[in-house]
Amino acid sequence: MVDDGAESVAPLLEDFVYIEGVVVDYKGHSVTNRSKYGGWRSASFIIGVEIAERFAYIGISSNLITYLTGPLHQSTATAAQNVNVWD
Repeated sequence: MVDDGAESVAPLLEDFVYIEGVVVDYKGHSVTNRSKYGGWRSASFIIGVEIAERFAYIGISSNLITYLTGPLHQSTATAAQNVNVWD
């Protein structure tokens, strides 16, 4: 591949542009400062999203048991089996 000095967009990081060895975001700011853009700040966001996802999953599965045993008149064992299949 011949480098003619032009900007090229990374295929997986469309919001980032690679220019002369420096990665910048769409505003042109360098993203090499890990204390501002990466590290534990990013990790805490990922951990928070995973916790929220787990709470949502538990809430939906318990409501699904209630729905299957109530309006659909399934036994508790059949409803639990169906929720496990949904798992």
